[in-house]
Amino acid sequence: AQSMLLECCTGVAWEETNAHRFALSALMYLGRLKELQQRVHRLLATARETGNLYTATDIRTRYSIAWLAADDPAGAKRQIEEALVEWSTHGFHLQHYSSMLGLVQLALYRDCPEDAWALLAQKWPELRRSLLLRVQLLRLEVLHLRARSALAVVASGGRAELLKQVVADAEAIAKEHMEWSAPLVSLLRAGL
Repeated sequence: AQSMLLECCTGVAWEETNAHRFALSALMYLGRLKELQQRVHRLLATARETGNLYTATDIRTRYSIAWLAADDPAGAKRQIEEALVEWSTHGFHLQHYSSMLGLVQLALYRDCPEDAWALLAQKWPELRRSLLLRVQLLRLEVLHLRARSALAVVASGGRAELLKQVVADAEAIAKEHMEWSAPLVSLLRAGL
């Protein structure tokens, strides 16, 4: 698996993977979910045919929202679980971050906010140790996810003290002064 990962992360394959990743992220954030679904399925099939473990894992974890948008939570869960079986269990890589993201979004989709909150609480120490929070996109994305999970817990009649976490996460995102993340802050404040 490591040699396949190194092979697919060099030269053109690496550049193509990154180009696809950015295109899929743009579609996701623009809400163009139908097009995202089509590209995800096409790219996943190609990655599997060519033995590109990195891309196949990335697509199945990072873009599991494509299955949620198709109202297929079982498919989303299956894709994440299958991807993790094929990936290394050592350390906490981007793929582990993406699977955490996907599983938390799945729990929220299934209206299980306590499960979402518990998963984030369980994985947060590993995430911090991984240094992935140094990457601004990931940091802001996961802060927004944590705040959304806290809001969902409170909205379901759970712990009101979690509203402090929402306020803190919204402030942390706002302090980054990124135009693309300003709507995330607005969404959190509207939820409050």
